[in-house]
Amino acid sequence: MSGIYGNNFLQQAQVDQWLEYFKSEIENPVSVVVYQILGYLPADMKSFNISSQTALKKLKHVDEHLEGKEYLVGDSVTLADISFVTTLLYLYRFHLHKGKQKKLKNVTRVFESLTKDPIFLSVIGRVILC
Repeated sequence: MSGIYGNNFLQQAQVDQWLEYFKSEIENPVSVVVYQILGYLPADMKSFNISSQTALKKLKHVDEHLEGKEYLVGDSVTLADISFVTTLLYLYRFHLHKGKQKKLKNVTRVFESLTKDPIFLSVIGRVILC
């Protein structure tokens, strides 16, 4: 019963929780920020700033969880980690500068570690942070 969805029922439930957290709490504010930067949404500083602050606030929860950990769930890459990287990829490329990265030291550490993994590299290529 091991694999990308966890190694037991508890880990599978934790993976589900993280997938839902990224989908319901982080994806929308991250999309507003990134889409405005890329020009897919019209520039609106009010919504940009609110979404940026919301994303950072929600990522603080993830940062606390990742203290002393290499993965969101268990001891190997799960679907939760894949969702983590894909949700944050463009935010790290275009918005989270070094100053903001310092506020999310564990999120940044795990994000960098995962994106340097050969499996991730083969799909998303080399990730250059903002």
